[in-house]
Amino acid sequence: MTNQFVNAVYYPSWKIYKGLAPSELQFQLITHIFYAFARINTDGTLRLLDEKADTQLTVDGEQGCFTTLAKLKRQNPHIKTLLSVAGGSGSASFPAVAASFQVRESFARTARELEHPETPAEGENFVHLLRATQAALPSPTHQLSTALPMGQYYLKNINLFEAAQELDLLNLMGYDFAGPWTEISGHQAQLFTPYGDGSPSLKKSCSNGVKYVLSRGFPANKLVLGIPAGEVDYESLPPEWVEKAQVDYALGVVYYINLQGKGFVSFDVPGTGLAGLFNWTGAGDTKGESSLVASGYKALSR
Repeated sequence: MTNQFVNAVYYPSWKIYKGLAPSELQFQLITHIFYAFARINTDGTLRLLDEKADTQLTVDGEQGCFTTLAKLKRQNPHIKTLLSVAGGSGSASFPAVAASFQVRESFARTARELEHPETPAEGENFVHLLRATQAALPSPTHQLSTALPMGQYYLKNINLFEAAQELDLLNLMGYDFAGPWTEISGHQAQLFTPYGDGSPSLKKSCSNGVKYVLSRGFPANKLVLGIPAGEVDYESLPPEWVEKAQVDYALGVVYYINLQGKGFVSFDVPGTGLAGLFNWTGAGDTKGESSLVASGYKALSR
């Protein structure tokens, strides 16, 4: 594969308990695999989130998902594999890690993914941490990326131009705009911002986030847009929901109203679709014509 675009997927370790091994990923269509997650200690060292899944279970004839991914990478040398550290629910210790030179150096020996700064001081430390990690794991032998939310309340704290000097990719999470934490129902991953008045929680959009990042000097060829497969995996959606989904082209969203179940459901289909895309998660995708990973690959290959 000689394509310069990014068509990436996350593989969460807990998918192995649902019978979805790394070998289920569509290797011929993807460029990067982000393995989720490792956790970070306050001294900067890493620990496994699930040692059983990571190193002990028999997976695809190997011992643990780590060994399996290494084998699959040897069989598919075009794919880059990265370890994703912390995740949204495990990043509380990152500000303290980034604030200490010694702890940053400890982290930099093993880390790949970094934190969400909440203040300008944390944003400055974030860039220091990127710099230390890049020095310990230099390109092109290694790749350094970070996953960040769309909200300017996080992004404004980071000097994105300086961060770009150290990063190979910025994975911009174009999802989780609405959910149980918002006051009203809304699209979880709308491409464009709706017009008119409305709840502030519904004003987020992928286009606004991308424009903001680019306006701060971050290069488009390092920016990757995230596609969700959230509360319900895409492959678990009833076929009726996908077939009868309503498409709002003005917002770039798809939804289905199910009065007997979840009510309003927002998701992506191949008809909605920088440097490329990433999918949370690759293991939640379907195969065939309805595959989001395949749809992204086809669009990026044009």
